[in-house]
Amino acid sequence: DGNYIWVTGSAITNGCCEQFNFAGPFQFLDSVGSCFYQSPILVVNEATPSIPTLTGYVATYDNFSEPDTLFANIPGTVISINGNSGNIIQPMSLQQGYNYLEASYTDTNNCTWTFTDSVFINLNVGIYQNDVHRLQLSPNPLSRGQLLQLSNTGAGFSVWISDITGKVVARKICTEKNTIIDAGTFGDGVYLLHYTGGVTNEIYRFVIQQ
Repeated sequence: DGNYIWVTGSAITNGCCEQFNFAGPFQFLDSVGSCFYQSPILVVNEATPSIPTLTGYVATYDNFSEPDTLFANIPGTVISINGNSGNIIQPMSLQQGYNYLEASYTDTNNCTWTFTDSVFINLNVGIYQNDVHRLQLSPNPLSRGQLLQLSNTGAGFSVWISDITGKVVARKICTEKNTIIDAGTFGDGVYLLHYTGGVTNEIYRFVIQQ
């Protein structure tokens, strides 16, 4: 049944508990009937910002970019990429376009300070599209269980396929102009086909979908 107020200057807030959203001297007053309590002065200081920053990355990545490790300037900072915890940028495992970085640090006052940035992933650099003078992939996209047909392959040329994380899922040596790849064991997703032989070193993208 008490009347509880916190006063600072001309500002008054009601309640026995108070979250101080600004700095200054506060005093707690409590009155019940003829009983009155006045607390000592409580000084609330302005919080010192503990804003994290990230280093160890560049603005743009492509197919040939090496992984980068993110570093925060404050120990205990939580780093995430596209909302997933982790501090390693694997360009081939991220999405085409902008990918978002975040660093969050919670200080001893339970205040959380956050830094955000983004990196651009350009997975089209160095990847060829179907061309009558180059290797052709069909169908593309292909459905699960379909055969991937390669046209204009050279005898003795090597083909190896990796998923978007860089894991190699198939290898084959071409023996004639047309080569067939059995993609029946591949899951849905984006794949890169590496075609090499002599001075040729080309990369093609294809998609498997349900």
